[in-house]
Amino acid sequence: MAICVYCNKEKDTDEMTQEHVIPKAIGGNLFPTNPFSLDRVCKRCNNLCGAYIDGPFIKNWLTSNVKSSEIAKYADISRHPILPLSYFGILDDIKFGDKICEMWLGPTGDTIYHFHEPYPEIDDISPMVGIPTYAKQKDVDPGFSFLFVRSNNPAWHKTIIFSFVEQFKKI
Repeated sequence: MAICVYCNKEKDTDEMTQEHVIPKAIGGNLFPTNPFSLDRVCKRCNNLCGAYIDGPFIKNWLTSNVKSSEIAKYADISRHPILPLSYFGILDDIKFGDKICEMWLGPTGDTIYHFHEPYPEIDDISPMVGIPTYAKQKDVDPGFSFLFVRSNNPAWHKTIIFSFVEQFKKI
């Protein structure tokens, strides 16, 4: 038995998870020792933190797009890395039935159109880039996407495709 540092409730040891106080997505995954992690956080509290605290920050439009523009400057394209995409928002003039269209840009300015049913919204949580962290899988329509590759440099093609597939792997 252990006491969760967030909810202060006693839980079985197998219910405890590692909480990254500074999320991995913004550099909190230090190796071999991560001073920004806690071992005594129950699964429920850890999931709630991810859905309502870490997620909205990490999936914020500004955070997401700065990360995608900065990481491309340092990527070794010969290793075909997966790079984050830039989110541009919903295109109100383009629809397919009840599906909305979101526009993304790939690593070399490649245009991506993602059609899907609107994600569920919660009034007091700001919009997020991509699938909201609080959305249940059964409520998410993966939709379909179109990728228009911009680069005519074959050295970039695998990185573009790998990055696209990683972002839209559920489609």
